[in-house]
Amino acid sequence: AVDGSALLPLPTALEYVVYTQRRAATGSARLYALVSTVAAAGGSSVAVLPGGVKKLPRTLFKAAVKYRCDLSRITDQIRCTVVADTVAELAAVLRAMLDSPCLAVTRIKNRIAPEYDATVGGGYMDVQTMVGFEVSPGGPLITGEVQLNLRSLLRIKEAPGGGHMLFNYARSLRAYDEASYRYAGTFNPGVAARIAAGAVLEVNLRGGCLDRGQRVGDGSKSDAADDGRATTRGPPRQERVVMHAHGSGADAPSKSSHQSQGKGALAAVTESLSSTTCRVSSLDLSCNKMTPAGAAALAPALQTCTCLALLDLSSNELGEAGVAAVSGGLEANRSVRTLILGSNRAGDVGAAAVAVMLERNRSIVTAHLGSNGIGDAGAAALADGLRDNAHLTSLDLSVNSVGDRGAAAIGRCLGVGGVLVHLDLSENQIGDSGARALALGLRNNARLASLRLADNQIADDGAEALAEALKVNQGLGMLHLAGNQIGDRGVEGVAGALPVNSTLATLHLSGNRVGDAGAEALATGLKENTGLTTLHLS
Repeated sequence: AVDGSALLPLPTALEYVVYTQRRAATGSARLYALVSTVAAAGGSSVAVLPGGVKKLPRTLFKAAVKYRCDLSRITDQIRCTVVADTVAELAAVLRAMLDSPCLAVTRIKNRIAPEYDATVGGGYMDVQTMVGFEVSPGGPLITGEVQLNLRSLLRIKEAPGGGHMLFNYARSLRAYDEASYRYAGTFNPGVAARIAAGAVLEVNLRGGCLDRGQRVGDGSKSDAADDGRATTRGPPRQERVVMHAHGSGADAPSKSSHQSQGKGALAAVTESLSSTTCRVSSLDLSCNKMTPAGAAALAPALQTCTCLALLDLSSNELGEAGVAAVSGGLEANRSVRTLILGSNRAGDVGAAAVAVMLERNRSIVTAHLGSNGIGDAGAAALADGLRDNAHLTSLDLSVNSVGDRGAAAIGRCLGVGGVLVHLDLSENQIGDSGARALALGLRNNARLASLRLADNQIADDGAEALAEALKVNQGLGMLHLAGNQIGDRGVEGVAGALPVNSTLATLHLSGNRVGDAGAEALATGLKENTGLTTLHLS
């Protein structure tokens, strides 16, 4: 590359750092001046702090770790910080930056948005922008970083002995790399230690047979060596992710890991979850042959754990007693948002226990209860539980034994409102009577967006009832009726609803008994329909 008459060094050469830092020294002062001018739009509390030039050790470290020593990809050598008391003031500054003819904002990363997950970044929160600007009029554009910070967060960041110093230390250990905060594989004492210490956020122990009497640290086949290397023990599907949170490939045994020696693996996991420093947000214990006794051991940890957001206990051997134990542990829990209990032989008794939990729990928004042998009584209990629940938005009851009576109870629940957005009742035993009850509920429900009724026993009468509901329902966006017994008469009823329904976007009718008359009716209905975008008829 040629800059004027000077030949630039290669971006992977150390000499390139000297060039970029000399350029950054001039650009830093210019960026500070430009940002100070526009920051006045934020009000009197706004201040601009010069950031100086990124230090050489950090520049070299970042280039080596993230960019394979390509120094030209370091775009934040020139920096400054905008500080304000409120989000509104920061927003005003950002609008002024976007409107400025002297600053070209090329990227905005909003790390103070409510939906932004700052956990994996150690809680680091700001609005990070990348801007292009000219150091001198008519000169080339160079890139700088402008951080917009709330003053309250900046105090934490600059706290003596903490804040940014700890962040830099953790970053140097690659604690925020995916390989550090996620673990998938067999259980060993080091995993328990990391869970307890808050050094791992997502733990996948799928298929580890934790509840079969194995003890950690006793040389059993379930005990992988805690040496940071990949292991071939356990199910072949599992692959251990090497952890770097301790700064090297070797995992130094901690006091907690020694305490885990000789304990049952499940007991060690549950004890670690009870630690006040635990930060695990996702825990997968599926396919572990967990029994009711194991579920009872796990329940106390669920009562006190405040960080867990996803719990997967599917494909175990919990039975109705185990599901009841887990449900009891979750009654007072306020962190779990997704609960996966599929394939556990919960039956109606287990479903009733989940229903009681849902009446009291205020955090779970998604519940998977498929393949549990739940019949009408269990479905009715769940429907009653949902009447007093204002949080659950997604319920999976697929591959169960719910018949018309269970569907009627769910239909009554839908009819009184509720907050369910997604309902899966596919592969059950619902016939026309159950479909009519669900249709009646849909008439007065504006929240449900998707209803899956595939592979049931719904025929023309049920389809016609659902069609009548579609004429007045203005919330449903997806209706899945594949694999039923619907013929031309039922399809003609559905087609008749299409001209007046504008919200249904996806309709599944494949695997039914649709003939020429039904297809012609659909074609006619689609001519006057403005909402349907996907139709399955295979």
